[in-house]
Formats: sequence, C-alpha cells, structure tokens
Amino acid sequence: MTFTTLEATNSPGARRVVAGLYLSAGRCLLLYVALPLFGLTGRHARLIAPLDLVLHGVAVACVVTGCRSLWRARSRWRVPYTALALAVGLMSSTSIASTLDGLVC
Repeated sequence: MTFTTLEATNSPGARRVVAGLYLSAGRCLLLYVALPLFGLTGRHARLIAPLDLVLHGVAVACVVTGCRSLWRARSRWRVPYTALALAVGLMSSTSIASTLDGLVC
C-alpha cells in the first residue's frame, strides 16, 4: 500500500493547503507562545490587537481557499480538512470577537 501526503502531490490546491497549515501554526506560535513568553500580553493588548486581527483574517482566508481547492479537486482529504477548517474558523472567530471586545471596553 502506498501512502501519499499532501506535500507529495504537486498540485496548486495541495500547496495552498500546506501553506495555510504552516501559516496557522506560525500564527499560533506567535500569538500564544512567543508574545506571552516576552510578556507582551495584558497591558500591551491594545498594541498587539491589530496584529492579532490581521493574522486571524489571513489564516481564515488561507484555510477557506485551501478547503475550496480540495473540494474542487475532489481530493480524498477534503472531508478531514473541512473539519479542521471549521475548528480553526470557530477558534479564530472566537478570538477575533474577544479581541474586538477588549478594544471596545
């Protein structure tokens, strides 16, 4: 039995999916590990909020385009990736709402 990964396929849709996953991982590392590690939370939240909103927006856009590419190509990975995309979208929208709430209050 031969297993192929998304990286092994050289299609534009697979590259979009992999790029979206890497971008999402980088966003999570930056926002949830690096910034708190350097103490850039709490009182600095208003300074970081624009970066947070931009990174979440870009991540959601990449996830949506990757998901669309998989469905258009009728990839066997489309259903698992759609579940992952829904989870990322839900978490991002929750974080965006929290960030906007912190800016308003």
